[in-house]
Amino acid sequence: KGVVRKVGIAYSQINTDDGETLMVPNSLMLKKATVNMTRRRFRVIQVMFPVVLKDFGKLSELCERVRDVMLKHPDVISGQRYDDMKAKDPQLRIFEPQCTFEGYGERGAEVAIMAYTENIRDPRFMQIKSEVLLNVNEEIVKFGATFGFTFRVVTEPRE
Repeated sequence: KGVVRKVGIAYSQINTDDGETLMVPNSLMLKKATVNMTRRRFRVIQVMFPVVLKDFGKLSELCERVRDVMLKHPDVISGQRYDDMKAKDPQLRIFEPQCTFEGYGERGAEVAIMAYTENIRDPRFMQIKSEVLLNVNEEIVKFGATFGFTFRVVTEPRE
């Protein structure tokens, strides 16, 4: 992932996000699809995580509450802004915020969230993603659910 710095006859120079300069043969770029990130109209926040509830019958209610939290974030595309984008381009592959149950895994109910923002560059996009995920976390905790992550306890050997 990076920004094209220079296109030469045989190689292109790409500045990566970690400050390296890559020399990529143009023949490779012709063989594989490349994405022009400056032309995209939106970015997606998409995460899946396990959730544990005392009463899994309330999973639907939890998903609704999580979706409502995402709808309230000012940078998430929804409502009239979503309707305007779809009216302008009905073929646009964009959706209003979603929180869906994907099935059960070893650590609980697998919940997926997805929300779209305008095409915002890093680090602002990372900040928005963090805000959305923290709001989702807060709502899940408020609901009385926990995350089904595996924890390891490390103990030091006794002498």
